[in-house]
Amino acid sequence: MFRTVTSASTFWARFLIYVCPCEERGKVNRLPLKKATLLYEDILSKFKRLIPSYERCLEIERVSKFPKAISGVLSHAHYLTLHDETAIVRLSDFGIENMQELRECFLQRCHAMKVVFFARFNDLPQDQPWLSCLEKLQIYDLKKLTNMCVSSIKLDKISFSQLKHLQIEHCPQLVNMFSCSVFLKRLEVLQIKFCARLEEIFSGKENEEGSLERLHTLYLLELPALKTIIHNVRLVSLHEAKVKGCPRLCELPLQSRTIADNGLQKVPSIVVTGELDWWEKLQWKDSNVKQQITFNAWKPFQFPKNS
Repeated sequence: MFRTVTSASTFWARFLIYVCPCEERGKVNRLPLKKATLLYEDILSKFKRLIPSYERCLEIERVSKFPKAISGVLSHAHYLTLHDETAIVRLSDFGIENMQELRECFLQRCHAMKVVFFARFNDLPQDQPWLSCLEKLQIYDLKKLTNMCVSSIKLDKISFSQLKHLQIEHCPQLVNMFSCSVFLKRLEVLQIKFCARLEEIFSGKENEEGSLERLHTLYLLELPALKTIIHNVRLVSLHEAKVKGCPRLCELPLQSRTIADNGLQKVPSIVVTGELDWWEKLQWKDSNVKQQITFNAWKPFQFPKNS
């Protein structure tokens, strides 16, 4: 069943579409939402999801069969939210070519999804970029997700070129995010939490110079298998990092630097919050960068008081 809501001013000004598995005489039987585990929900994932004020929004929820008719609508959407469904194995099955106007994407409790974006050599023309307008991607509680982006070819530099905010939480089967080399020039915030099998964030070996050059905030929490953030790239703009529960991460890809301030050379400050034993075991390729870091040890966690 499709239900469309549009504004009075223009047909495409705003729309919401709900795809539901069953209905009876116009009344939809709503399935109860599944709660995440107590530990994950109570510690780090208290948030209220609000649909942003984009002109064209598409919401798909509680589907039990793949909604084939969505692709045409998706090609016009600025915002996509997909949650509490059991039918979609890969988001890219809707067609990456239908996501070229997408600016923000929110995925939560997609119980069958194993890969978000997947493409083989012949799926797209080599000169066609992937999601060149996407600015924000949030992924929560995808229990079967193993990879975020899989491609057999090197992505065009324009692919994901506007991505600024990337957040992934509670994906226990996630092994890596990008299996291919990437050029994320505009990424500013990267948050990854509760992904027990994640070993490498960016596993491509040929990442372009200039990738992640604007990344200023990095949160890595409860990633016990994580070994590597990225190969052959330094985080030249990082000013805040929070790392907890990542005992196998032995290096932060930083380098010492100075910046110009009113004609004078100024040493930027980097604030790192982490566990003391992890900090003492870190290895440094640039011995000078440690002198530019202010380290704060994690305080003991306290459960929030019930309101």
